[in-house]
Amino acid sequence: GITSEEHIDAAYPGHTLWSVAIGMDATRTGRTLVFNQAGKIQFGERSGEMTDRVQAVADYLDECGIANEPCGDILYKQWNKLMVNDGLNQAAAAFDQPYGGLRQPGEAQDMMRAAMQEVIRLANLEGVPLPPDNDVRFLDAMMPTFNPEGMPSMRQDVLAKRPTEVEEFAGVVRARAKKYGMPTPANDFFYARIQEIEGALNMWKKAQAGVELAQKSFDRVKNLYESGVVPAQKYDEALANLKAMQTTESAAKAQYDMAVEGARREDR
Repeated sequence: GITSEEHIDAAYPGHTLWSVAIGMDATRTGRTLVFNQAGKIQFGERSGEMTDRVQAVADYLDECGIANEPCGDILYKQWNKLMVNDGLNQAAAAFDQPYGGLRQPGEAQDMMRAAMQEVIRLANLEGVPLPPDNDVRFLDAMMPTFNPEGMPSMRQDVLAKRPTEVEEFAGVVRARAKKYGMPTPANDFFYARIQEIEGALNMWKKAQAGVELAQKSFDRVKNLYESGVVPAQKYDEALANLKAMQTTESAAKAQYDMAVEGARREDR
């Protein structure tokens, strides 16, 4: 995204360098990260000046063996990365597609390109000169190099049932575009689509928690009933509650499955 440094600078005024990480191909499973390319950190002053502290950070990262690139155009680099994330990440998540699927003509690719174009237009309005064909240059140069079965982080998050970064991508683009009266139909679509998936996931998780609680309650009542401590009515009530929670959980899971499956259907 493009907002993290703004938040940090608000808390620590004058002490922030703008940065972006690029070039990694990491896959996250639980707390494990697997990658072939570690990528590098691009950073610099928001103003573009090559100051002493930029050089100091570069020297420090060099000593640590961390690949880095001091930049005089860090805002350009950040918006370029946002363009990529806004298109690739959101299309892969919303349409449940790997890189190979996004390379094929169809609605997923069309929406990906449209979202990237929206970021380009917004960047220009914000004074960052992304070229009009910046998306085409990136896709032509980089998409053929991606593993067709690989996927960006947002689709990994959806498959792993983790929260996504949709607020930092489509959310930010939509909010900033409103200042200029700029329409963002592609990002509106991605925002609604991914929010639908996340909303259904949250409801399923709540239902799962309800089943867990109802199961514990039933187990306690069952033990008390078998010991003759509580009447059959209490046992029946606890069992009925457990069954009701299980039905709710099944329905919530079906809604989640439908939300994810809906993305697949839309790309057919």
